[in-house]
Amino acid sequence: MRTHSSKKLLPWKPSWWAIAHLTMGMLISCAPVKFDRMDDVRLCSSANVCGQAVRDPSTGEIVKVHMPDEIVISGGGKVDILLVNDNSPSMSKDQASLQAKFSQFFSILDRRYVDYQVGMTTTDIQSDSNVPRSINQNGALQNGNLIAYGNGASVLKNSDSDRVSLFLGQIARKETTDCEAWLKSVADQGVSSTSTYALQNYNTYCPSGDERGILAASMALDHNVNTGLFRSGTESAKHIILLTDEDNRSIGVTKDPNNPKASDAIALEDQDLPSTLISKFKSSFGSDVKLMIHVIGVKPGDSACQAEQAAQMQGATGTPATSYIQGATATGGSVNSICASDFSATISNIANSVVANLPPHQLQCSQPTNVSVVSADGSFNVTSKDYTLQGNTIHFSTRIPYGTKLKINYDCDPFK
Repeated sequence: MRTHSSKKLLPWKPSWWAIAHLTMGMLISCAPVKFDRMDDVRLCSSANVCGQAVRDPSTGEIVKVHMPDEIVISGGGKVDILLVNDNSPSMSKDQASLQAKFSQFFSILDRRYVDYQVGMTTTDIQSDSNVPRSINQNGALQNGNLIAYGNGASVLKNSDSDRVSLFLGQIARKETTDCEAWLKSVADQGVSSTSTYALQNYNTYCPSGDERGILAASMALDHNVNTGLFRSGTESAKHIILLTDEDNRSIGVTKDPNNPKASDAIALEDQDLPSTLISKFKSSFGSDVKLMIHVIGVKPGDSACQAEQAAQMQGATGTPATSYIQGATATGGSVNSICASDFSATISNIANSVVANLPPHQLQCSQPTNVSVVSADGSFNVTSKDYTLQGNTIHFSTRIPYGTKLKINYDCDPFK
C-alpha cells in the first residue's frame, strides 16, 4: 500500500483543502480537472465530478476514490459524416440510386444510438474557367461549401426530426439534371458535345466537369470553423463518402509520360492527393483522429461497369476511381460499386463501417483501477474478452450487441 504521510486526510480534517492534481479524460471535454474539495464523504472537483472517498481503516488516510457507475450504450458514439456528391453531368441516375436507399443509412445509425452530424458538398472547384455563376448558385455549390438544406442549415444532427427528408432532398442535384437536359437537347439537334457551340455554352448550363472530390473535402474542412461539421479533436470519428462515376479529375493521374491517357488528363496537384487530405485531418484533429474515406465508384478492372457509366449520356466516360480508392485503402474505408443494381448493400456496408469504428469510452481519471464492466440489465454476459483498458480508455469488442446498456465501475487514485 502506498502512503503519503505529508498528505494524510483524517476524518476530523476541515471540509475544504487542496490535494494533488488528477488529470481526467472527460466524456465531452478534454480539459483537465482536479479533486479540490471534500463534500461530506466525497471528493469533488470544481466541475462537480465527485467520487466516494475510501480510507485506510487503520490510518484514516484516503487511499482511493470510488467513482459512481457510468452507463454507456454499446454502439453509441459521435460520428461526423461528409458526402462529397459528384454533381457533374452523367450523375443523375447514380444520385437517384443513392437517394432511393440512403434513408436506411440513418436507420442503422439511429438503431445503434449514434450521435451523428451530416453535411454534403459537391466536387465542383472554382478556377479561371469555372467561375461562380447561376448554375452553381454563384459559388455556393463550389469549393467545399456545404449545401444548404430546406431548413436553411448546412449541418443536420441526429436530433433534427426532419433530418432524413432534408438530406435526401439534396442528393439528387438540380444542376446535374438541368445540364444533362441541355446536353441531350444539343445531341437531339445533331450537334456534338465537343462542338464549338457546345463548348462555348457549356458553362452557362452545366457545373464543372473537372471533378475534384479530395480537394472539395479538404476545402470543407477549411470551412469547419464556420460550419462545425467536424467536431474537435478525437471527440468524434470522421467519415467522408465519395459518390462519383469518374476518378479524381476524371482520370486521376499525375503527369506521367508513360501513361497512355496522361495527355487527356488534368494533372493532380498535391491538394488532390488522398495522402494530403489525410495529413490535413491529422494536423487539424490530432494524429489519433479516426478518419475513414468510403468510395462509391467504378472499381478498377470492372469494364462492364465502366461501359455502363459511359453509356449514360453522350460524352460520358466513366473511369475507375483509382486515386479515391487509395484514400479508402489508407484509412480502412469501404469501396463500393456505383453500378450496383440496388444500393441497399452499399449503404449497409458504409453504415456498418461507421458504427463499427466509434470512439472508445474515456473514464474520469488518468489511471483507473478495479475496472469492471457488466450489462446494466443483465441482458448480456460481459466477460474480460469483451473490453480492454488502455490508460483511461475502454475499448469494446464487436461481440457486444448494439444497444446493450453497460455499467462501468472503477476507482481513481487521488494522488495521480
